[in-house]
Amino acid sequence: MGLLQAISGLNAANTAMDIISDNISNASTIGFKSKSIVFADLTSRRNQTNKTEGMGVDILKKKSNVDTGEIFFTNRNLDLNINKNGFFRLLAENGSVYYTRNGHFYIDKKHHIVNSAGMSLTGYSIDNYYLKFGNNYSNLRPIDLSNHTKITGQPTTILKLFVTLNPHDKIKIKKEFNTQISTTYNHKLKTRIIDSFGKKRFINFYFVKTANKIWDIYPLEQNKNKKITPFKIEFDNNGNIISDKILKMDIKLNNNGKEEKILLNLETTLQKKVTDKKNYFSHNGYTKGIIQNYKIENNGMIYGIYSNQKKIPLSNIVLSNFTNAENLKSEGNGIFSKNEMSGIETTGTPSSLGFGQITCGGLEKSNVDLNKEFINMIIAQRNYQSNVQVIKVEEKMFNILMNLL
Repeated sequence: MGLLQAISGLNAANTAMDIISDNISNASTIGFKSKSIVFADLTSRRNQTNKTEGMGVDILKKKSNVDTGEIFFTNRNLDLNINKNGFFRLLAENGSVYYTRNGHFYIDKKHHIVNSAGMSLTGYSIDNYYLKFGNNYSNLRPIDLSNHTKITGQPTTILKLFVTLNPHDKIKIKKEFNTQISTTYNHKLKTRIIDSFGKKRFINFYFVKTANKIWDIYPLEQNKNKKITPFKIEFDNNGNIISDKILKMDIKLNNNGKEEKILLNLETTLQKKVTDKKNYFSHNGYTKGIIQNYKIENNGMIYGIYSNQKKIPLSNIVLSNFTNAENLKSEGNGIFSKNEMSGIETTGTPSSLGFGQITCGGLEKSNVDLNKEFINMIIAQRNYQSNVQVIKVEEKMFNILMNLL
């Protein structure tokens, strides 16, 4: 009987060496997860005595160590890593779903984000944001950026001024307002808008103090000196505006008389004494733009960075995790597939409950611990030698028995 047990021990030690060798050879493989073996003893039951006897060892299962490996930085936008829990969810061309911790991605000819094997990273489009709610990720598709390579312009409809006026400024009532004479106004703010033709237009706002707490605002397009009626604004004793805060402003576009309708927002216009004032403006218009780069945030949101300086959300990466992730089936190249032993799959966005955050510009190293593997190698070698010794002893005993017959 001892011979059979020793043979099972040799097979187990040999399998252990295969696993150890695979781990060591992949010590520098991006996203690789080290593997180990769970052994179980074999027993047999005698019919007459109903006693169990050991029959050697068997391999119960092979499992992966899913602990996070160290991160090395590449400063590349599409090199991604997951801090703690989660796997990138990939879709192959045949429709099969796979999982990986290797976040080395590219953008292919279809403008999909893919790995080196051509598998597409999955998520949801901002246009289909409703898919996210209720953990309903059944319709997840490859992240498709093909419709976001360029954006059309948007004309300005709201112009907001951030202006602080000095209550101690002199009142300008002696001279008629003239853009060419700086003594006829107190302050000037140059702003920019985008018209419906997608062109930049520059508008100067001239602030003229006409009485205590009362100011006139003259909006005048640059290089045009037509006579205009000013807006009147008034402040309270605390310097807050008490007149209309939202004003309608018409800007003539061309000689045909067409005008641009713009709302002038004065909610952040104040009259206060400050030592370091910075007057500025904002508006909601922009010119057409072409994609320049992509930026991925910690929550998996993918933003497009365009030539017109716009940063627009495009898609969101979705991660997967499993109740028994160590039992995922290894498919090679750092790719895994689910099976019955890996347990229930859950999906969610990075940084949400149960999922780690994504960091771009770095990749996860292999989590192989070489010191541990060398120790396991010595143990496997000793086990192999011990089982060989058992076989030698069994052979001697068998020869003795044969000589007695």
